[in-house]
Amino acid sequence: MHDTFLMKCLYIGKGNLNKRIISHFERKNFSEELLVYFTFIKLKNRKTKYVEQLLLDIYNIPYNKNGNSGTKILYEFFSQTEVD
Repeated sequence: MHDTFLMKCLYIGKGNLNKRIISHFERKNFSEELLVYFTFIKLKNRKTKYVEQLLLDIYNIPYNKNGNSGTKILYEFFSQTEVD
């Protein structure tokens, strides 16, 4: 049996990907997390705003403070191979 890892979504945002990652590591405290992975999808601006707010309405994303009214946890399981 392969090990699996639970990955929780910590933040959802839009904007320039490289600037966003750098800025969040400077401003947000990820020290309690063992590893932080980033995933992204590229969408047009209007769709990005809609998807971001939809996810925040459904899921409680810990590092999002504004518009975060959701209560469910957004997570995915990954195998060791996928994490490596």
